[in-house]
Amino acid sequence: MAHPPTYVAGQRASRHRLRVLGGAPWSARPPPADARDSRRFSPFVGAKSLFREVWARPPGCQTELRHAPEAKGRSMSTFANADEVYTYIGGIFEIATKEQSFIDATAGTGLVIKLIQTDPDAVIVIDFPGQKVATGDAAQSMDSTVQLRMSSDNSNRFWQGKLNFTLAMAQRKVKLDGKRSVALKLLPLTTGLFDVYKKLLVDSGREDLLIR
Repeated sequence: MAHPPTYVAGQRASRHRLRVLGGAPWSARPPPADARDSRRFSPFVGAKSLFREVWARPPGCQTELRHAPEAKGRSMSTFANADEVYTYIGGIFEIATKEQSFIDATAGTGLVIKLIQTDPDAVIVIDFPGQKVATGDAAQSMDSTVQLRMSSDNSNRFWQGKLNFTLAMAQRKVKLDGKRSVALKLLPLTTGLFDVYKKLLVDSGREDLLIR
């Protein structure tokens, strides 16, 4: 009875070309006893494989493709839509614009921050001189002195004290353009609002947004 062929990956120059070799069912042909260069038949040379066995079905059978499992710890976006971003992230900025410490720190600076967020997409403009916040379409066309880009999840992490802003900038998770020095002076003031933000989530019944 004929055995199904075994597919064995080619070596070196032919590594990406498959050739059919006869042999025992579902196993690679053993190396010849008088092989001078045993490296040719070794599965590994250092950390790289030069000889790989491909377990294939007989010709005529459809090959099954399997997807790699999703990495553990990967989750969906924290916010379901832009409206949730405006409610909570926009909400904490509404509070910040009316905090006396922020008013004093931004006096005479004309600081207007346009926060552009992703996953989900959302745009928030924080007008510190005017002490107001605009969101959505109204914010899109507004001018600003600083443009801040980050994911909505990272905004949620930041306002809970779980995101190192300076490190995130170095890792390009956060991008800050415009009058950076003025905006960065507000960072120490934000720590006083972390508990306020978390209370906002709890009072709204959104403990699921809290980062433990």
